[in-house]
Amino acid sequence: MSNTLALFWNLAATDREARIDASNELVNALLQQSSDFGNVDDTTLMESPLSEQVTDDEVAGAEQRIDDANTQDVSYAIRRLVRGLASPRENARIGFAVALSGLLTHLKTVSANDVLVLILKYSVVHGNMNGQEVRDLQFARLFGIYALVRSRLLYRAYLSTFQRAFHILIHVASYKSWLSEPCGWVLTELVEPLARNEPDRPSWADDALGWIADQLSSHRSLSPETLALALQLTHMDPTIKLGERMIPPFKTPNFLASANLPVLASVLREAAPMHWQPDTPVPKAGSWSTKLPFVWDKLLNLYLNDKIPEGVAPFADFFRVVVDESLFAPQASPERKSWGFQVLHRTLAHASEDVLPFLFTPHVMRTWVNQLSVPDRLLHSMAQKTVSLVGEAVKRSPTAGIALVTQLTGEHGRQNFDRVTHTKTIESILSSLDEEGLQRYLAYLRDIIYAPTSAAPEDAKGIAMQRQSACDQMLGLVRSHLVQSSSGWVRDVLIFFAGHGYYAVKNPVKGPWSAILQVPTVPFTDALREVCRSRLQACLIELSEPDERGTPWSLAVMDMLDTMEKDHKHFTTTARPIAQERIQRAKSMLHQMRNASKKEKNETRKLHLRAFEILLASVILVTFEDGDDAPDMVDSVVDAAKLLFFDDKASQREMDGMELLTDALIGLLEISSAFLRSMTIQVFSAFSSSMTRDSLNHLVDQLGMGENEDAEDDEIKEDEEDDGDEEEEEEADDDDDDDEDDEDDEEEGDEEDMDDSDVDPVLRSRVEEAFRSTGMMDDDDDDDQDAVMDDDQMAQLDDKLAEIFQQHTSSKRKEREWIQRDTALFHNKILDLLDIYAKEQSGNILVLRLVTPLLALARGSGDTSQQVANRASQILRQRLCKSKDLPHGDHWDVDEVVSELKDTHELLRTSQDAKLADLAAAVSHLYTKVLVRHGHVHATVDVFKTTLDDFLERKSSPIRPAFLIEAIRRYPELSWGLRHALLQGCRVSKAARAFRQVQVFTMLQVLLQQQQHEDMRQANMEEILSFIEHVRAVVLETVQAAVAQGDDNAGSLNSQRLKDVLRFILQSVRITLRITDGQMSQAHACWPPAELTNMLERLQQSERFKNSTSLHSILKEAHSLLCKDSTNIKKKRSATESAPGKRAKARHT
Repeated sequence: MSNTLALFWNLAATDREARIDASNELVNALLQQSSDFGNVDDTTLMESPLSEQVTDDEVAGAEQRIDDANTQDVSYAIRRLVRGLASPRENARIGFAVALSGLLTHLKTVSANDVLVLILKYSVVHGNMNGQEVRDLQFARLFGIYALVRSRLLYRAYLSTFQRAFHILIHVASYKSWLSEPCGWVLTELVEPLARNEPDRPSWADDALGWIADQLSSHRSLSPETLALALQLTHMDPTIKLGERMIPPFKTPNFLASANLPVLASVLREAAPMHWQPDTPVPKAGSWSTKLPFVWDKLLNLYLNDKIPEGVAPFADFFRVVVDESLFAPQASPERKSWGFQVLHRTLAHASEDVLPFLFTPHVMRTWVNQLSVPDRLLHSMAQKTVSLVGEAVKRSPTAGIALVTQLTGEHGRQNFDRVTHTKTIESILSSLDEEGLQRYLAYLRDIIYAPTSAAPEDAKGIAMQRQSACDQMLGLVRSHLVQSSSGWVRDVLIFFAGHGYYAVKNPVKGPWSAILQVPTVPFTDALREVCRSRLQACLIELSEPDERGTPWSLAVMDMLDTMEKDHKHFTTTARPIAQERIQRAKSMLHQMRNASKKEKNETRKLHLRAFEILLASVILVTFEDGDDAPDMVDSVVDAAKLLFFDDKASQREMDGMELLTDALIGLLEISSAFLRSMTIQVFSAFSSSMTRDSLNHLVDQLGMGENEDAEDDEIKEDEEDDGDEEEEEEADDDDDDDEDDEDDEEEGDEEDMDDSDVDPVLRSRVEEAFRSTGMMDDDDDDDQDAVMDDDQMAQLDDKLAEIFQQHTSSKRKEREWIQRDTALFHNKILDLLDIYAKEQSGNILVLRLVTPLLALARGSGDTSQQVANRASQILRQRLCKSKDLPHGDHWDVDEVVSELKDTHELLRTSQDAKLADLAAAVSHLYTKVLVRHGHVHATVDVFKTTLDDFLERKSSPIRPAFLIEAIRRYPELSWGLRHALLQGCRVSKAARAFRQVQVFTMLQVLLQQQQHEDMRQANMEEILSFIEHVRAVVLETVQAAVAQGDDNAGSLNSQRLKDVLRFILQSVRITLRITDGQMSQAHACWPPAELTNMLERLQQSERFKNSTSLHSILKEAHSLLCKDSTNIKKKRSATESAPGKRAKARHT
């Protein structure tokens, strides 16, 4: 007994594996003790009554038989395991039920009737029990009977024992509604071993099935649990006819017949609790459960896994009636729709490709789309799960993808399903389709366009929307990065758009295009043809790669259009005569260029020819839309092509080919076309390496920065002239007053005439009409007669005039807004080209031409919008200033770059804007890098000297020391050139503020640090050491001045500032020791220890700094470094120099 008692505790363990291990160990230990006893035949016992109550005699007899046939440990274990079924401890009921089931499975010395009696004994409900205790006892009976079912001990007993267990489960189910489903599930498990194909089927199985059928027939109401049991019986024995005997009655014996589906839907939707006993009240329905009733698993398994029996309704009818029109009905509650989504999820997980198209019925689609479209809706997460399951189902059955797409975008779905639901469902489904599937999908879309079905023939608006949506889906297919691109279906899309956008199909087409281009049942409108043209152009924007033959898609489209143009029998052009004439000129040049490209052997020139062919093809496609008043885009492009490729005397022309091409590209950018913008960028990228200074200047001039500067200069000149006129007027004679009055009258008349000529004629006509309506302006009135108006007429006239001027002002404001918007858009297009040039030609010296106008845009010069300013700043900062390439080239103007550097520093010295200062600093570093790396150091040093002087001498200077320190750190040549200016700035009399003086010491320290490395030195050792001696003199002068000055002196150094200076001394001493390689004589010549000692004594004697021990310690450390043994210094120097990569890192910095 002591060996098995400890095992009972682990049966209630929290961990599942621990419970199973404890159960196995307990069963094995008990089975070893029961091997000496004989088997008990339950059939030799008396039949047990059907009552759930047990008498004392039953209990005594059952316990006596168990004790006689088993050892004491086994008998105790059976009792304790049965008692443990009612334990309120967490997981105890599960652990004890598993152990009891395992023990009864192998134990042959107990009967099912005796165990059932013990279960009833230990689960008797008394009147003084609370609700929790009663629920524990009901669960004890449920788990106890399930243990008998799992152990198969119940099927070695009498039929009466089986019937008694059945009745006990029915009684437990009637206690609470939430017990109905678990009891129903155990009932189906109870019946399952009675099937005819079971090897251990009891002899009384047929009688038991008949008895259960009778019990079901007397059932007062049908619930999902009793339906599951009925389905189980009819599946096990088809001869049992229960349908007509049930309440409510079914029309046919087969529960799943088409005629019975409405009743079945009602039962599954209502989900009433199970109730068998007529003498007991029907249990009240409990709170709704999110868990789907288990009967759905049986129904779905019947349809999805097994062979469908004869007489069963097709799955499409079953899903439509039982799920779509019931759980997803418009009046269904969110709880029922939640069940509907669960049914849909389980079906999607196992459905075959034949079943998938029947799942997306009208109400399912409506609910799914509504829940997906708004994230805050109750079932949004379940709708999203449906999306993922649909994707998995398509991956499992790719051939069903096209059927699903047609369902989701068809009559019951939405053609713009992905956009409405904010998902990529259609796109993900299409990504799993092969070439054949995509062709079928395109054929489906073309059928929608040619013969719209969802809209009535007279509904023109509905047809147009349906057709446009189909065109958008074709474009979406091309744009999708998930769909596998193929030249076959892409070509079909382009043929469709080209055939109906640029031409009209007047007769059925024969040949390979017959399935793609057809005569529509409802004629295409001009708006639809415009849609086809725009979608074709959008497709060409996306198709950057050539087709399978290496031909760009824009040229492939031109071949299609040429074929259609020659076929007058089936196609007629939609272009106007003026457009046709322009197209012919462009096609002639395109044909000439394609012939030249075939003969060209130079790869660069061949690349330029191909890029220009794409440009011409793009212009032709847009020219198809030209009207009589449309500008001619062809002339400029054709002229540029002639000058670039076919003019032998191009070098003698006033304007070279690249400048003419740039002008043509600018003209195309002025047209509001995303297609032309994309093609222009593509062509400009191909020609960027051939851009000349003049062509680049022409492109930069489009930003209008030069015009703004000229306008400002003109205003200044006008102001000066006005000032001169005023001075002359002051000097004029004032004697002839009358003459002056007459002249004034004449000038006023002239001004009135000028004002009249400047007035908007529309505004003038409206004002005159207002006066006429009040009688103030009549043609018959004499000029000398004055019209008299009363107060009402005056008020009416004031209201009309106020309304007129308000509308006029509003229209002017809108006009200015449109102009500003168009200007910003055009500037953005130009910035796109400049961005490409800066990216691809970062090593070309011509990129410096972009800096000044971009900086002016970033500053917001003129009427620059904030978006354009931000874009210019981004290009300037990311493309130009952060480029690792050094711009180089021949014949660049050094003086111009120096001038621009001066202007940039002038901006730094005047701007209070931190962001603008950062950008100007980056530009300064760019100019400095170019000038210094090309050897123009002196001019750069002069500019930085001016900025350094401004930083030191002007108190309000916005120059930040970090800018100067960074420049000195980056360019050793610059820092060495500034050495004397820096040294002068460290003097007390130079800096306007003590802080700035200390910052110059920091700059000087960076300069000295650079001299430690031989590859960064700009002078020989003697010159460097001589400079350090000058540094020492200035530093000593600074310290002496700080000691001598008082606290009330504004320029004096406080304790913290002086500490920074002394730290500079310490670092300078260390740097000197490294430079001299430990030669104490040279180091002492630069930093005599006696002078440091004298400086320390001055500090210790000073009234201001005698208590600042931290200052004293810095000088003491510097003095100790100079007095160290030179051997130790050499060793330390050698270890420093041997550090791997340190010199390379310093050089890179």
